[in-house]
Amino acid sequence: MTTCGWGRPQGYLYWGANCYDTGASEPAAPVGFREGLPAGDGVLFYPGEAFGLPQAVPGAPAQPVASVRLERLLAGLQDFEYLEAYSDRFGRGAAERLLSQGAAVYARPSQFTTTFANIATMRAIIARDLSA
Repeated sequence: MTTCGWGRPQGYLYWGANCYDTGASEPAAPVGFREGLPAGDGVLFYPGEAFGLPQAVPGAPAQPVASVRLERLLAGLQDFEYLEAYSDRFGRGAAERLLSQGAAVYARPSQFTTTFANIATMRAIIARDLSA
């Protein structure tokens, strides 16, 4: 997500934010989550019942549970905002050098980090420089 935002897209369409099973063709029909919920399905929220969560209100579904995928999406969006703040203060060139050389997070779409340590390094450098 960090690299997607840095490329200046006009928008971001996420397919499968949630996936419902019934009610699509009948507006008055009750809506429920799809059964099965396989790994890698792209769903951002899972039904709380699948994790044994109680109903907050009798007759209502349990509160949804955020997926790890949603947590990573949030982290990527926060990294993008952090990079924007760095870019605003030090210039886009400095931010691009930090990404590609200083923290070795992203150089181009086919060259990016696969380790969290590089991202943590980038965050630490940005925090240090912005607080100076």
